[in-house]
Amino acid sequence: MSNLPSPLLSSRLSPQRGLAVESARNDGGGEPLRLCVLGSGSGGNSAVVSVNGAAMLIDAGLGPRTIAPRLADRGTRVEQIRAICLTHLDQDHFRPTWIATLLRLRLAVFVHRGHVDDLARLPGGSRLAQAGLVNVFED
Repeated sequence: MSNLPSPLLSSRLSPQRGLAVESARNDGGGEPLRLCVLGSGSGGNSAVVSVNGAAMLIDAGLGPRTIAPRLADRGTRVEQIRAICLTHLDQDHFRPTWIATLLRLRLAVFVHRGHVDDLARLPGGSRLAQAGLVNVFED
């Protein structure tokens, strides 16, 4: 049994910090890839993927002021976020309160082509495209 490879992932669940998963092996010399679920449910969905000091949010259904302390509990700051990938624009997946932060930090926003118009219709949403921050993906 000792010849079996170590697990690729380890996970921890904490009511205060959410679910955290990180890769157990990293042959590239940097830190392991980490995934932490910051919120899940009708109150807001968001997860952060981070590696080597940079982070990406998957959905932002919790506002920046709510996410900031949750990120800090995991050793990450909002300023380390480089991009947000939005699965869709229901309020439990994206809070428009993020728009000012996205513009201020010049964060890339990845959104499916089918949701681009919905993003532009949000208050201030068209400013994201004008600032060149919206990146469109297909199926």
